[in-house]
Amino acid sequence: MKTPSDDLFILIKSLTPVEKRYFKVFSTIHSENSDKSPDKKYIILFNAIDRLKIYDEKKLKANLKDNTLKKHLKVFKSYVSEAILKSLGKYHSTDSIEIILAQKLQQTEILIGKGLHTMALKIVKRFLKMAIEHEKTIYVMLFMMREWELVVLSEEVNKLKVGAEQGLSEIFNCLNTYKDELEYKQLMHRVWPLLKMKNENDNELKSKFKRVVAHPLIQNFRTENFSYESIKSYYLIITAATRISGDLENSYLFRKKYVEFIESDKLKMPNRVLDYLRSVHNLLIIIDKLKKFDEFEACLKKVNKFMDELNSKYKTNQVLIQYLSHNILSVKHYIRMHNYERALAIAGDTERSMKNITLPDTSTQILFHYYAVLINFYLSDFRLALKHLNKLLSYDNSWIKQDLIHSVRIIFLIVYYELGREDLLISQSKSIRRYLHKKRGYINKHEEVWLELFEKKIHKAKTNTHLVSLFSETKVKMQKVLKDKEEAKSAVYFDYISWLDSKIGNKPFVEIAKRKELER
Repeated sequence: MKTPSDDLFILIKSLTPVEKRYFKVFSTIHSENSDKSPDKKYIILFNAIDRLKIYDEKKLKANLKDNTLKKHLKVFKSYVSEAILKSLGKYHSTDSIEIILAQKLQQTEILIGKGLHTMALKIVKRFLKMAIEHEKTIYVMLFMMREWELVVLSEEVNKLKVGAEQGLSEIFNCLNTYKDELEYKQLMHRVWPLLKMKNENDNELKSKFKRVVAHPLIQNFRTENFSYESIKSYYLIITAATRISGDLENSYLFRKKYVEFIESDKLKMPNRVLDYLRSVHNLLIIIDKLKKFDEFEACLKKVNKFMDELNSKYKTNQVLIQYLSHNILSVKHYIRMHNYERALAIAGDTERSMKNITLPDTSTQILFHYYAVLINFYLSDFRLALKHLNKLLSYDNSWIKQDLIHSVRIIFLIVYYELGREDLLISQSKSIRRYLHKKRGYINKHEEVWLELFEKKIHKAKTNTHLVSLFSETKVKMQKVLKDKEEAKSAVYFDYISWLDSKIGNKPFVEIAKRKELER
């Protein structure tokens, strides 16, 4: 039997709270004033699916009281999907340049059909200019073709001859530009799968990248010869290639060149805000890896100044989300630098910002609360660390960053120990053991070391000497386990060894962590 589609469930779960409210208002406005109206049934079905945690069509049918919905569920699911997409189109109609241009192109087609050529031409000229300003090559070409069509329909013979020839020439030039853009995008489509290859031999992966880089479009690249979209594709490809090859210095140089290229045209900067923030974000990542800390600070200040001065009309939700990612990267950087007060200040600003932004998924919140746990742990504010841990665990049903959600449960035990709640350690350890078996089907070796310590051993330690002995024994076990690369990867979210050293040597955790960072 064919498995029922969960596409509508996924679509509904992807909606932000604001988009959900808009859909319901949109459906109500367009519905008939009757309980039997299809639009009323849309909302009933929408709400029923939205209440599900996982998609289960049998459970959905059991929850529905409307027999018509039950009987024709597949049809109504299709109608609701279409209705949601229409409401999203309406809601985001002014957010995207592409949506605006597509709508205007459709309007000109309607006007031409009615014989209103002059009105259509006015729209074409106005939005052709917008397409050019925003460097939307495909729409530039489509509006040029529509303009040429209107010139051909013109009754003025002289205008027809000159305008048509000129128009065709411009269309062919635009077509060549678009051809270059498509060729670069084709190269990018060869690159992205390579970036996701984790198990392939490194040398084989590098050789595949070398073949991409050897392409004439990469070798013969000149910024003056290509459109902005082609230039953007080039830099994305070349920075990925240099990163995969391990050439961090060249990856840094190419990322920096791309940022400088965007900055070089101040007039077009407002139309490239999102690209600019993403390019700076990628540059900051490599600067942090290369430990160019003074440049990191300068770059942060530059971006913060840019956002402060940016006109509010360009601060779209996407732009604010990207800037939020920038702030979370800054928090991570300052944690690494052991400047916890600065990290805490940025984290406070970030938490306030998140309340005013519609986020597409929970990944940003998960990362934020994780870094907040680390900051407060380093500052010995274990109660606040526990608060953020509980927030993290509230995202347990999310499919995003599950490795992190699972790993922080061991940190949970360490925080309980620091708070002096030894009475909870046995029951919590057993609970975590059951949870990990249920969610993953297995427990990592390093997790087993900690569960054994907190579940079976630590409560038996009656003296400080016995405790130190237990921590020393745990450290030896952890060092042995972490020699396994896969175990080391899964234990990356907390510096377990430094914490054990702090207990063995009776020194502050932050002091041990700082010393180790300096020794690297």
